[in-house]
Amino acid sequence: MGSFFTTLASHGDILMKINTINTIRAVTLIGGPWAGGILFYKNFKIFNEPLKAKLSLVIGFLFTIALMGIAILLPENWVSNIPSVIIPLIIAFLTGALAKKLQGEAIDASIEQGILPSTFKDGFLWSLIGIALFVVFFILFVLIPNPNTETMTFGTIQHEILYPQKQVNDQTVMDLGETFIKSGFFNKSHQKHVELTIESDTLFLNIYVPGETFKDQKALNSFKDLDQMIKQQTGLEYVMRLYTGNIIQGTKRIE
Repeated sequence: MGSFFTTLASHGDILMKINTINTIRAVTLIGGPWAGGILFYKNFKIFNEPLKAKLSLVIGFLFTIALMGIAILLPENWVSNIPSVIIPLIIAFLTGALAKKLQGEAIDASIEQGILPSTFKDGFLWSLIGIALFVVFFILFVLIPNPNTETMTFGTIQHEILYPQKQVNDQTVMDLGETFIKSGFFNKSHQKHVELTIESDTLFLNIYVPGETFKDQKALNSFKDLDQMIKQQTGLEYVMRLYTGNIIQGTKRIE
């Protein structure tokens, strides 16, 4: 892992540009703590502080994992009540403050000595790497089913319903899938992913949707109609919950 990080952080002509506080803050806002950690690493390398450089990568990586874990474990009503931009802004602000404290004087001195300051364009690569890391962990921890789940597919496009095989019987899932087909939710446009989970004796119907769905009242109303149709057709008692690909944005109950 160390050599992988080193290769990434040594990429291209931007190696000897010093990353300013504003660049670190902006890259962290877009790409998350690990992207910011890479810029800390690059600066410490220029300052000839290899131990601090390696620690920056490790801490940024671990903090990213911890943040994802916390976001997943937080009560759903907490996360859904927090505006999606607030947490990234707080993290970016704190990262900028930390960069100023640990590297501010050295950054200013390096610029005075003739080292070019970076721009957000220079750091954009690291933002993309941070986003890619998020996507990988989202797939690993959210989309990949655990060993106790079963998957049933519907239609030629293979829409998926994942469910706990010990708590939910196959007929219930088949009825649910047929209702999705009748409603038009399971259509031929693109594959849909739905998961049934049981948390604290409550059955949740989790539907994965694009992030912009939360801002589209018409789309939210269509899910309310779908919720009523499923309950009428199947008699199933559950709570519908929408998931996006943005862990910070979290989930939204349909009630």
